[in-house]
Amino acid sequence: MSVSGSESITCTTPSGSAGPQDVVVALSDGRSVTQAGGFTYYTATLTSITSLPYGSTSGGETLTLAGTGFMVGTTPTVAGPDEHSRPALSGQEDEHA
Repeated sequence: MSVSGSESITCTTPSGSAGPQDVVVALSDGRSVTQAGGFTYYTATLTSITSLPYGSTSGGETLTLAGTGFMVGTTPTVAGPDEHSRPALSGQEDEHA
């Protein structure tokens, strides 16, 4: 967590259960401020890839992924979520947004 000034705090969420969760800020004077349901954990489930499971090493193949719980901002990757992976999809938004 970092306090960027009197008007901004940045933090990383811990693991949690799916659904809305309260966000609580503990102040230095012992009081706290709560935003009820201020953050929502979601569970995305990939159920299938409905396209060819292989392609050219130069990329450019289109993958169609089916599942539930995908949200705008979700970035599927090929090779995993590390610095060497490439986004598998771009420019498409989730219908649940």
